[in-house]
Amino acid sequence: MNMSKIKREKLVKALVPLLFLLPVLVVLILLIAPLLSFGPQPRIHIPHLFIKEEVPMIRRPGTSAIVLAGPPIQDLVFQINPGAAGMTPVKWAQLIAVELVIDVKIEAEVNSEGFLRVISVDDRGRPAAGAYLRQCLNTWKYTPYKRGRIRFWFHGGNRTVTIDASQLQPVPTGEARVVDGTLHYVVGEGFQLRYGAF
Repeated sequence: MNMSKIKREKLVKALVPLLFLLPVLVVLILLIAPLLSFGPQPRIHIPHLFIKEEVPMIRRPGTSAIVLAGPPIQDLVFQINPGAAGMTPVKWAQLIAVELVIDVKIEAEVNSEGFLRVISVDDRGRPAAGAYLRQCLNTWKYTPYKRGRIRFWFHGGNRTVTIDASQLQPVPTGEARVVDGTLHYVVGEGFQLRYGAF
Protein backbone atom coordinates (compact mmCIF):
# COMPACT_ATOMS: atom_id res chain seq x y z
CA MET A 1 0.00 0.00 0.00
CA ASN A 2 2.84 2.28 0.66
CA MET A 3 4.07 1.67 -2.81
CA SER A 4 0.77 2.48 -4.45
CA LYS A 5 0.53 5.65 -2.39
CA ILE A 6 3.96 6.75 -3.62
CA LYS A 7 3.00 6.02 -7.24
CA ARG A 8 -0.19 8.00 -6.82
CA GLU A 9 1.72 10.96 -5.40
CA LYS A 10 4.18 10.84 -8.32
CA LEU A 11 1.30 10.65 -10.75
CA VAL A 12 -0.44 13.62 -9.10
CA LYS A 13 2.80 15.62 -9.11
CA ALA A 14 3.20 14.91 -12.83
CA LEU A 15 -0.44 15.64 -13.73
CA VAL A 16 -0.84 18.91 -11.79
CA PRO A 17 1.55 20.90 -14.05
CA LEU A 18 -0.11 19.31 -17.09
CA LEU A 19 -3.52 20.45 -15.85
CA PHE A 20 -2.22 24.04 -15.73
CA LEU A 21 -0.44 23.81 -19.11
CA LEU A 22 -3.38 22.23 -20.94
CA PRO A 23 -5.66 25.37 -20.85
CA VAL A 24 -2.73 27.55 -21.90
CA LEU A 25 -2.04 25.26 -24.88
CA VAL A 26 -5.72 25.28 -25.87
CA VAL A 27 -5.85 29.09 -25.82
CA LEU A 28 -2.65 29.35 -27.89
CA ILE A 29 -3.99 26.90 -30.45
CA LEU A 30 -7.24 28.84 -30.74
CA LEU A 31 -5.35 32.11 -31.29
CA ILE A 32 -2.78 30.76 -33.75
CA ALA A 33 -5.02 28.42 -35.75
CA PRO A 34 -6.68 31.18 -37.89
CA LEU A 35 -3.27 32.52 -38.80
CA LEU A 36 -2.09 29.11 -39.99
CA SER A 37 -5.12 28.30 -42.13
CA PHE A 38 -4.23 28.04 -45.79
CA GLY A 39 -7.73 27.50 -47.09
CA PRO A 40 -9.83 30.02 -49.04
CA GLN A 41 -10.20 33.37 -47.34
CA PRO A 42 -13.68 34.69 -46.57
CA ARG A 43 -15.04 37.22 -49.10
CA ILE A 44 -14.90 40.86 -48.02
CA HIS A 45 -17.66 43.14 -49.30
CA ILE A 46 -16.61 46.75 -50.07
CA PRO A 47 -19.52 49.15 -50.61
CA HIS A 48 -19.61 50.76 -54.09
CA LEU A 49 -19.39 54.17 -52.46
CA PHE A 50 -15.77 53.53 -51.50
CA ILE A 51 -14.59 51.83 -54.68
CA LYS A 52 -12.46 54.11 -56.84
CA GLU A 53 -12.03 53.37 -60.50
CA GLU A 54 -8.45 54.55 -60.66
CA VAL A 55 -5.26 52.80 -61.43
CA PRO A 56 -2.80 53.44 -58.63
CA MET A 57 0.27 55.35 -59.76
CA ILE A 58 3.40 53.30 -59.45
CA ARG A 59 6.27 55.33 -58.10
CA ARG A 60 9.20 55.51 -60.44
CA PRO A 61 12.73 55.42 -59.12
CA GLY A 62 14.14 58.87 -58.44
CA THR A 63 10.84 60.78 -58.33
CA SER A 64 10.05 60.46 -54.64
CA ALA A 65 11.99 63.63 -53.77
CA ILE A 66 10.59 65.87 -56.53
CA VAL A 67 8.11 68.37 -55.11
CA LEU A 68 6.31 70.80 -57.39
CA ALA A 69 5.02 73.73 -55.41
CA GLY A 70 3.92 77.27 -56.02
CA PRO A 71 1.00 79.58 -55.60
CA PRO A 72 -2.17 78.78 -57.55
CA ILE A 73 -2.57 80.68 -60.80
CA GLN A 74 -5.04 83.48 -60.18
CA ASP A 75 -7.00 85.60 -62.60
CA LEU A 76 -5.54 88.99 -63.45
CA VAL A 77 -8.02 91.85 -63.11
CA PHE A 78 -8.01 94.63 -65.67
CA GLN A 79 -9.37 97.65 -63.81
CA ILE A 80 -8.69 101.22 -62.73
CA ASN A 81 -5.38 101.01 -60.87
CA PRO A 82 -6.23 101.97 -57.28
CA GLY A 83 -2.57 102.56 -56.42
CA ALA A 84 -1.84 105.02 -59.23
CA ALA A 85 -1.08 108.54 -58.09
CA GLY A 86 -2.64 111.67 -59.53
CA MET A 87 -5.87 110.23 -60.90
CA THR A 88 -8.81 112.62 -60.97
CA PRO A 89 -12.29 111.13 -60.59
CA VAL A 90 -15.26 112.29 -62.61
CA LYS A 91 -17.60 113.70 -59.98
CA TRP A 92 -21.14 113.17 -61.21
CA ALA A 93 -22.54 116.14 -59.27
CA GLN A 94 -19.86 118.44 -60.69
CA LEU A 95 -20.47 117.12 -64.22
CA ILE A 96 -24.19 117.87 -63.93
CA ALA A 97 -23.33 121.31 -62.51
CA VAL A 98 -21.11 122.10 -65.53
CA GLU A 99 -23.83 121.16 -68.05
CA LEU A 100 -27.32 120.32 -66.88
CA VAL A 101 -28.03 118.21 -69.97
CA ILE A 102 -24.98 116.21 -70.97
CA ASP A 103 -24.54 113.87 -73.91
CA VAL A 104 -20.83 113.27 -74.37
CA LYS A 105 -19.19 110.34 -76.17
CA ILE A 106 -15.47 109.81 -75.65
CA GLU A 107 -13.14 107.47 -77.49
CA ALA A 108 -9.85 106.72 -75.74
CA GLU A 109 -6.84 104.45 -76.00
CA VAL A 110 -5.32 102.31 -73.23
CA ASN A 111 -1.64 101.72 -73.89
CA SER A 112 0.42 98.68 -72.77
CA GLU A 113 1.41 100.47 -69.53
CA GLY A 114 -2.25 101.10 -68.65
CA PHE A 115 -2.39 104.86 -69.30
CA LEU A 116 -5.64 106.19 -70.79
CA ARG A 117 -5.36 108.86 -73.48
CA VAL A 118 -8.45 110.54 -74.92
CA ILE A 119 -8.51 110.40 -78.73
CA SER A 120 -11.79 112.14 -79.52
CA VAL A 121 -14.64 113.86 -77.69
CA ASP A 122 -18.09 114.25 -79.20
CA ASP A 123 -19.70 116.77 -76.83
CA ARG A 124 -22.80 117.46 -78.97
CA GLY A 125 -22.57 121.19 -78.37
CA ARG A 126 -21.69 120.90 -74.67
CA PRO A 127 -18.01 121.96 -74.73
CA ALA A 128 -17.71 122.57 -70.98
CA ALA A 129 -18.77 119.00 -70.14
CA GLY A 130 -16.48 117.60 -72.86
CA ALA A 131 -13.49 119.58 -71.57
CA TYR A 132 -14.13 118.50 -67.96
CA LEU A 133 -14.38 114.81 -68.96
CA ARG A 134 -11.25 115.00 -71.16
CA GLN A 135 -9.30 116.56 -68.28
CA CYS A 136 -10.37 113.83 -65.84
CA LEU A 137 -10.04 110.81 -68.15
CA ASN A 138 -6.51 111.77 -69.27
CA THR A 139 -5.34 111.15 -65.67
CA TRP A 140 -6.77 107.62 -65.39
CA LYS A 141 -4.49 104.59 -65.28
CA TYR A 142 -5.48 100.95 -65.58
CA THR A 143 -3.70 97.77 -64.55
CA PRO A 144 -1.51 96.81 -67.56
CA TYR A 145 -3.35 93.63 -68.60
CA LYS A 146 -5.25 94.94 -71.66
CA ARG A 147 -4.68 97.53 -74.36
CA GLY A 148 -6.69 99.05 -77.17
CA ARG A 149 -9.69 101.31 -77.67
CA ILE A 150 -12.34 101.97 -75.02
CA ARG A 151 -15.42 104.21 -75.38
CA PHE A 152 -17.45 106.11 -72.77
CA TRP A 153 -20.90 107.67 -73.14
CA PHE A 154 -21.96 110.10 -70.42
CA HIS A 155 -25.68 110.74 -70.82
CA GLY A 156 -27.39 113.13 -68.43
CA GLY A 157 -30.93 112.59 -69.66
CA ASN A 158 -30.83 108.89 -68.78
CA ARG A 159 -28.35 109.53 -65.98
CA THR A 160 -26.13 106.74 -67.31
CA VAL A 161 -22.49 106.06 -67.98
CA THR A 162 -22.07 103.43 -70.67
CA ILE A 163 -18.68 101.77 -71.24
CA ASP A 164 -17.79 99.83 -74.40
CA ALA A 165 -14.65 97.78 -73.75
CA SER A 166 -15.15 95.35 -76.63
CA GLN A 167 -12.07 96.56 -78.53
CA LEU A 168 -9.65 95.99 -75.65
CA GLN A 169 -7.29 93.06 -76.16
CA PRO A 170 -5.48 91.17 -73.36
CA VAL A 171 -1.73 91.65 -73.10
CA PRO A 172 -0.01 88.21 -73.16
CA THR A 173 0.46 87.20 -69.51
CA GLY A 174 1.26 83.49 -69.71
CA GLU A 175 -1.10 81.08 -67.97
CA ALA A 176 -3.30 83.61 -66.17
CA ARG A 177 -6.70 84.65 -67.46
CA VAL A 178 -7.53 88.37 -67.67
CA VAL A 179 -10.96 89.45 -66.39
CA ASP A 180 -12.56 92.91 -66.27
CA GLY A 181 -12.97 94.74 -62.97
CA THR A 182 -14.01 98.35 -62.36
CA LEU A 183 -13.43 100.23 -65.63
CA HIS A 184 -14.37 103.71 -64.45
CA TYR A 185 -13.50 106.28 -61.81
CA VAL A 186 -16.84 108.07 -61.62
CA VAL A 187 -17.92 108.97 -58.09
CA GLY A 188 -21.17 110.24 -56.68
CA GLU A 189 -24.81 109.22 -56.73
CA GLY A 190 -27.61 109.54 -59.22
CA PHE A 191 -26.20 107.64 -62.22
CA GLN A 192 -26.34 104.09 -63.51
CA LEU A 193 -23.46 102.16 -65.02
CA ARG A 194 -23.91 100.10 -68.16
CA TYR A 195 -21.55 97.99 -70.25
CA GLY A 196 -21.91 97.28 -73.96
CA ALA A 197 -21.73 98.76 -77.42
CA PHE A 198 -23.44 102.06 -78.23
